[in-house]
Order: sequence, then structure tokens, then C-alpha cells
Amino acid sequence: MSTFRRFDSCRCSMDMKIDIKDFSKLARGFVDIPKACATALKNTFNVQAALTRKNGIEEIKQDFIIRNNFSEKSIAYDRCKTDEISTMQASVGALTRAEYLALQHEGGQRRPKALFKKLAIPQDAARGGSRKRLVSRSHYLEKIAGNVVRGRFKKHYKSKKAQAVARAYVAKQNNLFLKYDNNIFSVTSFSKFKKRVKFKSKHLYNVGERTAKIKGKPWLTTSAQKPAADGQAIFNSQVKKLLAQKKII
Repeated sequence: MSTFRRFDSCRCSMDMKIDIKDFSKLARGFVDIPKACATALKNTFNVQAALTRKNGIEEIKQDFIIRNNFSEKSIAYDRCKTDEISTMQASVGALTRAEYLALQHEGGQRRPKALFKKLAIPQDAARGGSRKRLVSRSHYLEKIAGNVVRGRFKKHYKSKKAQAVARAYVAKQNNLFLKYDNNIFSVTSFSKFKKRVKFKSKHLYNVGERTAKIKGKPWLTTSAQKPAADGQAIFNSQVKKLLAQKKII
């Protein structure tokens, strides 16, 4: 069984050896033994691929934070279609749309998208208060980037605190965001009582890192190990199924 992700840059393979132990039994059950073996082997590859996909889904659910079913649906397998034993292969992997699964498998440097020069790391507030949730649409970075309080004020403020309060007021009044030291905030409340002014904010993003190092965890290789090790047993069961069908081959 050959197992690989659908990325040209990353793949792994599993070799399998099959022994035909009871040749006389096959001779009694099949007219064309090579064809019967090829059919059983083809079915074996497909069973292994399906089991590897199942294991892969369980692996990422256990080891990664899964916020929806996108990752699960992005793990797929291609059935073995050829009848030529020498070229048989069933493939399992993550679709190109889920490149992050390849990065998680191999490890490496996570880099920003083309639109930004630095990585945007969402904080819990951007996810509705929980890291297990998706970033809310209203907090997509593409929408925030063009709505940050910018420029100087006409009025001169002597202290940095006064400037911060003024920016917070503008942000709250105009549904804008604040950016300080590579961090983006939203202003959730603004109040004034006599000369005392207070405002509260939520930390939405850290945008200060150019890259992030991802430690590899070979979830796909791990997922393929047991199906590969069980190859002989799966093959034997497929032969029994063919014999039980009493289908002349």
C-alpha cells in the first residue's frame, strides 16, 4: 500500500508482503488463481486505504484543535483501480485545500499569506471567547486591516494616556479598531464621568511574528501503520469473501 498526501512535496509509503499459504484451497475454489489473487489484493489495498483515512481523522481529532468538519472532509483516499499487481496502489492524503495538514505532518515554518507581511495569530476574543471556535466573520483580519484608527489628531495631547483615550473614543464611535505594538484590539465600552474616562478593550490579534515554527507530528504515517501491518489478515479475509461468493474466477 502506498500512502501519501496529495502534495508533491510530501509523501510516505508503506511496503507490504503477502503470502499465499493454502495454494491447494485456492486451486479448488478458483479457475484463474492469478486473477483471484489480484482481485483479493486490489480489495485489500482499498480496505487499507479506507482504514488509514479513518485512523487519520481520529488522529487529528485527538492531537489538533478541530473547529469544524473541514479538516475531516479534506482527508480522502483514492481506490486502487488497476488489475495489474505490479502497479497497484491505493492513496490516502489531505487535499491541497488543507495545506496546513501537510505542515502539521512534516513540521516547518508557518508563513503569512500573500496579503500580509506578518502572521496574524487570532486570540480567543476573535473566536468568540474560545480557542475551539472559528474566528467570527466580523473579526476576519481582511475586514479589520482597513478599519484601524490611523493618523494624527488635530488637538495636541500631552500624554500617551490621553492619546490612547482619544483613539479609543474614535474607535468606539466609528466601529474601528486599535493597533498597539503589533497587537490589534476592539473597544468594547467607553464611559466618561466628570473628568474620569474609562474604556475596555479585547485583544483580537497578535501580528508581530514573521514566521512560526511548527513541530511536525506525522499523523498520516501513524494512521497507516496498523492497516499496513494487518495486510496479510485483510488479504486472507478478502480471499475468504471471494470463496464464499462462489464466484467463478
